[in-house]
Amino acid sequence: MNNNINDIVDYIINRFERGGKNDLTMLKLQKLLYYAQAWYLVNKGKNKRLFIGKFEAWVHGPVNREIFNRFKETHSLYSLAQKNDILHTFNINNIPEEDIDFINDFLDNFGEFSGADLERMSHSEKPWQEARGDLHILESCSTEIDEETMGKFYEKKLIESGKRKIEEALWQ
Repeated sequence: MNNNINDIVDYIINRFERGGKNDLTMLKLQKLLYYAQAWYLVNKGKNKRLFIGKFEAWVHGPVNREIFNRFKETHSLYSLAQKNDILHTFNINNIPEEDIDFINDFLDNFGEFSGADLERMSHSEKPWQEARGDLHILESCSTEIDEETMGKFYEKKLIESGKRKIEEALWQ
C-alpha cells in the first residue's frame, strides 16, 4: 500500500519541528520528498513507492505539483514549513511503522543538507537532466521525471558505492 503524500509531508514537518532545528523550507521539503521516493524505489523494489505522486523537472529541481499546490498560496520557495502547516487530518498511524523507520533513516542522512545543496545534487543527476532534455537551466519545464530512471540511477549509485544498505551509501 502506498502512503498518502500529504501524510509523508506532515510527518517530515513534524519530525523537523520535534528536532528543534527547523530549516525545512519548501525547496528542501520538495527535494527531500523526491529523494525519499527515489531511495524507497531502490530499497523496496521498483514496483513499490513510498507515496503516490510524480515529480516534475522544474528549474529548482524535482517538484511534486500536488504539494506545490498545497502550499503555493501561503509559502514561497524559501518559506519554512512549520507545525501549523500540518493538516488537521494528519494521523501518524496511517503510515506503516516500517515506512516511518525508512523515513527516519532517510532523514538522518539527508536532513542535514540545505535545500540549495539538494537542488545542486538533483541538477547533477541523470533523472532530472533527462526529463529536462535540452532546456536552458532557467526555462520552465513540467515534464515528469521517470521513476524507472530514478530507480535505476540510484540503484547504480548504491552498487557503485560498494555498500549493501542504503543508509551506508547515502552521499558517501
